[in-house]
Amino acid sequence: MPALVVSAALALAEPADAAIMGNTFAPSAALRGGGRAAAVCIVIGCETPGTFAVEVTVRQGETVATGSRHGRCTGEAETSRVVVHTEAGESLEAGTAAACGEATTKTRGRVDNRRSWCRHGGITIQEVAP
Repeated sequence: MPALVVSAALALAEPADAAIMGNTFAPSAALRGGGRAAAVCIVIGCETPGTFAVEVTVRQGETVATGSRHGRCTGEAETSRVVVHTEAGESLEAGTAAACGEATTKTRGRVDNRRSWCRHGGITIQEVAP
C-alpha cells in the first residue's frame, strides 16, 4: 500500500520550474534597415520544460530600439537573434550602445522566473555589407 501512495504523489507533482540558468548579450550587433533596426544576439539558457520570453532594449544617445523573442527552454544555453526597431524618425548608428534585457520563463502558463540584465560596457553596433 505505501508504494501506491508514493506513485500517486509523484503523478500529481508539479513540473520543475523553467529557471533561467544564464543570460548575456553577444558583444556586437548588425545594423539593419538604414539604422532603423539592429540584429542583436542574446545567449539564454533555461531549464525544461518551459518557455521563455525576452524583451531587449538598445539605447544609443537619445535613440531607443526595442524587440522581443520567444522560445522553448532546452536545458542548454542557446544563441537567439532579436531584431530591435527604433521609433519612427529615429536611427541607430555604427558605434557603442547600451543593451539591456528582461527575460521571463513559464511552465504551463505560470511565470517561474524573471531576470533583468545589461551588458557591461554595452555592445558595438556594426554596419554589415549588403
